[in-house]
Parts: sequence; C-alpha cells; structure tokens
Amino acid sequence: MTGWFGLVVVAVVAAMMASGRPAAAADEPLRVSGTGPAAGAEAYYQWLTGCLDAIEKDLPKFTRSAEAAARLYVDGGSEIGAYGGDPFVLELFGRSGGVMRMLAFDKFANRKEAPSLPDKAIALVGLREDRIDEIVGKITEFRKKGYHVVVFGRADLVDKARKAHADVEVDTHAAPHGGLLQDANGRWIIPTDSAAASAASWTWVSEFVAACTRLGKMPPMYLGYAVEGAMEREARFKGLKFHDKLASRLDAGQLSKQFLSELRRSLEAIHDLELPRIRQTAAEALKTRSSGGKLWVYLQGHEILRLMGYPNDPQWFEPIHQGWNTMRQDVKIGPSDFILCIGFDQIFQGERWEGFAERTRKAGAKIAWSITDYRPEEVKAIPSGEVFINQHWAKGDAVAEVPKYDIKCIPTSGVIAEAVLWMVHAEMLKQQGDAASRRPATTH
Repeated sequence: MTGWFGLVVVAVVAAMMASGRPAAAADEPLRVSGTGPAAGAEAYYQWLTGCLDAIEKDLPKFTRSAEAAARLYVDGGSEIGAYGGDPFVLELFGRSGGVMRMLAFDKFANRKEAPSLPDKAIALVGLREDRIDEIVGKITEFRKKGYHVVVFGRADLVDKARKAHADVEVDTHAAPHGGLLQDANGRWIIPTDSAAASAASWTWVSEFVAACTRLGKMPPMYLGYAVEGAMEREARFKGLKFHDKLASRLDAGQLSKQFLSELRRSLEAIHDLELPRIRQTAAEALKTRSSGGKLWVYLQGHEILRLMGYPNDPQWFEPIHQGWNTMRQDVKIGPSDFILCIGFDQIFQGERWEGFAERTRKAGAKIAWSITDYRPEEVKAIPSGEVFINQHWAKGDAVAEVPKYDIKCIPTSGVIAEAVLWMVHAEMLKQQGDAASRRPATTH
C-alpha cells in the first residue's frame, strides 16, 4: 500500500450512489487521482452548498414543525432545549445569535453538572451515529415525559430512531454514509453529519423564532460576547422567556433565508479566495507527516471545540487543546510538528492563550491559522511564514435581521469553521491521491 493514507479512491458521495461504482480494493492501483471537478476541498464545498440548497427546499416542513413548537412554547408553558452531546448541544446552547432561554438537556463534555429537565419541553435532538442507541433511548424517555421531540439527522439515522416515535423528523441532508469520501479500505471519511445538523438546526430555530413573533412574542436572543455590551445585555434579559414588547412580526422564511444566504456568501468567499491557502495548509500537513512530524489541531468555537473524534473523522490530527483558551498539559510540541489553529476572531497568542503561539514558534513548529478578519490587528499579527485562511464572517456572528430588534440573530461561524477544518482534510486526501498516481508502478 503506497502512501500514508493508503491507496485512495476519491469519490463524491452523490456520484458514488448514482453510479453504483464499487470501492477500490486496498491493493488496487489508484484509478481516480482527485483531478476531477469535485475532489478535495472542492468536493466538500460542493456537498455543503448542496446540503444548504436541500435544506432550503425543505423550508415548508421546517415552518410547520416550528409553528407547532412555538404554540407549545408561547401558549403551552413548554421550555426548549437540546440533546445529543457535542457538538450539537454546545452549538445551540449559550450561543451568540441563539435563543437565550435554550436549555441543555445533555451533560456535554465541558459541563460537570447534570442537566435538570423541566416538566414540559420541546426537545431538539441531534442524532449521532456512535451514540444512536443511547439517543434513541433518551427520545423514548422524552416522549414518555410528554415532550415534543424534534430529531435532526441524516436519513438512515432517522430511520434507526423512528422506533422512538419522535414528533418531527428533520433530514439534515448529510452524506448517506456520514463521511463524504471513501478510502481504499472502504472507510467513509470526512464527516458531514455535524455541519449538516448545525445548518438544519439553526434553520429550524430561525423558523421557531419567526413563528413565536407571529404569536405575538419575541424570545430574547444572545448578543455575542465579542461585541461590546453583550454581557450587560445578557444580564438585563437573563431568565426572560419573552421581551415585553414585540419588535415585529416575521413571515415564514424571513430569518432562515437570511441565515442560509449569508452562510452561502461566506462559504463562497472561502471557495473563491481561500482555496490556495487551504491547499497550502494541506500540503504542509502532508509534508510534516511524511517527514515524521506530528499533526496537531487547536480548535476554538462552540461547534468545533469537541469535534475531533466525531464519526468519520480520519484522525490524522490530534487535538492539542483541553478546553476554552487552554492547552493540554500532557503534550510537547516538537520542531518538526504542524498545528492547524481554527478559532473565532483572534489568534492564540499572549497571556490569555497561555502564550501558545509564542511557545510554538520558539519550539520551531509551523502554524496555520483560520479566523475571521474584522479585527485587523489580529490578522497583522500573523507572521508572513504562517498561513492565514480567512473565514469571511462579520462582527457579531449573527446574520438574520429582525426589524426593530436591537441585534441580529442566528450565527454562521460554527458551520464555517467546521467547513475549513474538513476542507483541509479533503484536500490532504486529494493531494495524497495525486502524489500516488504520479509514482511509477513497481514490478515484482
């Protein structure tokens, strides 16, 4: 088997399913080098934008579901919360642009306390392949409590959860196998479930908020902590289920279409402007691996903080972070190592970040960064020898405008950050395949 990943067959899932083409055997010479129109980072981009298109086509279903939930929330005394572990819960709970009253019904990784469950609730449940039996059991428990349960997942996971009799099933349009691409050993890699569930759940939340306004109520929404006055605003509205006054009544699709449009806009900018740096990052990672160096990843963000090890993660990078702004204490960065750092709006340097960047540069390791660019001083602080992949989203991390409301709602940065992560992975797969196809065949 040649190369670090083995002989790789790069395949876009839709094409594989349509053609019925079998996967290559592990010892079969590489037949697809990844030079087609949809390979590498391009393949991931095409899948994700197609996923968003499919979600938008389903908007009438989202609206009907959200309207039923809004009636329970406004008139029925129900609370609302999320279940399904990281990253699904962490992305919806306590999140800039999200519902302030959103609860966590799951003890996700960085919470020590067990969640308390209200008497009446709407439960948003993210299906996760490696926890499917446990999650199905929880859905059954929620239904016995009388909760209104909305599940989010790709089609085959929804099928597995159907025996729990959720009230609403949302197809997230993730790739059929969870992973987008298949390696020569038949393993589906490059996760799609998380990004698809995040996009679908934020679309649903958009419709839920809009439906509440049509019933005369506006749920308080979070302003991101990166914006001045956010914590004071949070203290002012903390605990409120609804504002005293209704800013405006929103039509169905009014928020969700803004969210999907702005998410597409950022992804298009990444595709059009950042692909050379994504490819450069992938090349540097492959070079590091081939020379015996270690690949690390430092992730900061609700959706990506605990993402490594998610189903279909090929596990080429090891997380170096422990939690928010903290590194693991059991690792040592070597001079031949490479660290992919994906964050929010600042690079990981200075006292707040335990001097990560300074220590890494002193050790001689290489760094690639991906953050957004509205803080020019952060971008300028990146040395010329370190790659910068711009995420192209604006200050506030919320994109949907409610007329006469004081802030925008519904964030995009989580899906965008995850897209950068897996586009780098997909590009590594492509470049490894291209390199293998150029090697002369050996004779025995």
